[in-house]
Amino acid sequence: MFIKQSNFKKLLKSAYDGAGLTVGRDEDGILLSGGYWIIWLDESAMSKKAIASIIELTRDLPAKGEVFISTDGGNQYEIPEIDRWGLLRRADDADVPYKVTGVAVKYGRGYSRILQHPGTNDTKMISNSITEMISIREMDTAVESQPIGPVLREDNQTVVYWKNNVCILAACIIDPQEYTAELLRLLKNLELE
Repeated sequence: MFIKQSNFKKLLKSAYDGAGLTVGRDEDGILLSGGYWIIWLDESAMSKKAIASIIELTRDLPAKGEVFISTDGGNQYEIPEIDRWGLLRRADDADVPYKVTGVAVKYGRGYSRILQHPGTNDTKMISNSITEMISIREMDTAVESQPIGPVLREDNQTVVYWKNNVCILAACIIDPQEYTAELLRLLKNLELE
């Protein structure tokens, strides 16, 4: 997968320690979700390290069609609605390209990274922890294609996607507060690197 293993593990642990790590299994892969992100991994291409990172927290993987939320209190099974996220379909529809810029903004307890559309200079904010996860070096080039992203859907620009044939990473765009919204408007007048 094109996600750094160390960052992947931290992201899972953060969700687990927070409201809970949601884990589901569809016909072909594993779905993972935290508060503002979703990852789908083709199970046949998952590394042993990725599987171990999940099982280390959840102690189990769901059966096909099952979903549970895992916390330190255990795993609570949900109504099996794997497609409720519609992640695969939505990621396929995402084709509006953005680029990750070198601009970071202090936001809350962390930093957010500015994404910019190369044609219109439209700007969006996303958690820096998401952009730091992407790593071509982590890929298994024998089975993985080059990832596409960040891309957004034309009809819904609240989620950004990175995707290839074995992994999809989706994360919510940060809804800017008043002062940050003004900054984004100003940055739209610049072509960011």
